[in-house]
Amino acid sequence: MNLKTVDLFSHEFHQNPYEYYEKIRPHQPFAKVKMFNEDQYSWMAFSYEAAEAVLKDKRFIKDMKTVFPDLTNDNISPIAHSMLFSDPPNHRRLRSLAQNGFTPQKIEKLRGRIEEIAKEQAIMMKHKKEVDFIEDYAFPIPIRVICELLGIPSEDRLDFQRWSAVIVDITEAPRYEEAMGEFMDYIQKLIEQKRLDPQEDLLSDLIQAKEEDQQLSLKELYGFVILFIVAGHETTVNLIANGLLALLTHPEQLALLKEDPSYRASD
Repeated sequence: MNLKTVDLFSHEFHQNPYEYYEKIRPHQPFAKVKMFNEDQYSWMAFSYEAAEAVLKDKRFIKDMKTVFPDLTNDNISPIAHSMLFSDPPNHRRLRSLAQNGFTPQKIEKLRGRIEEIAKEQAIMMKHKKEVDFIEDYAFPIPIRVICELLGIPSEDRLDFQRWSAVIVDITEAPRYEEAMGEFMDYIQKLIEQKRLDPQEDLLSDLIQAKEEDQQLSLKELYGFVILFIVAGHETTVNLIANGLLALLTHPEQLALLKEDPSYRASD
């Protein structure tokens, strides 16, 4: 199999990546794969053992500015300022500051509102003759929760959802730069507003967070917001959709859930 023909950003790959994985894994744990541009490639670990070896080996680093000296704070992607692309000790600093917005008490307060949002989306589906479960249910729930967590004003949420959809969909490369530019302009203005008038939301908490007299910089706040969308949105969409698929392919579990809606697999 010519691995250079594997386009990780194609619609076909994302419809069924497992076919590619099954062909690659028996032959090699690492493979060179095509990125956004035709002349850009990256190495990817295709087995658990290979990924674990990389993650545990301290010779591998995540900070792009260290790997590519030509990159600067001004020409690097916003997410590169997040924990995802940081090495110790900076990673520990960012994590400590971010924890201010994720105390157990604050997370528990979200439970009731998230349940309300899930019910609201289900009610909206009842009035449609035909439903796309991803578009009408799995996709809106996490982005609505993220909007409320970050304190996005209600009048801005449709734009926020539109930008987020492009940012998390790696098959939308042609529209990415435009959407990201609009999004960053908006986030900058929102941060300025919340510095002057903090509210009870996660973004205000992060702006005010202090750890040993250190605070998150503006670019680090950008990075956190982008990471929050990328890590919290698509993963939750997939979780909800795969949960439904699991129930449909295991009717005995679906029957148990219908009999007792409070039923959990661990019960």
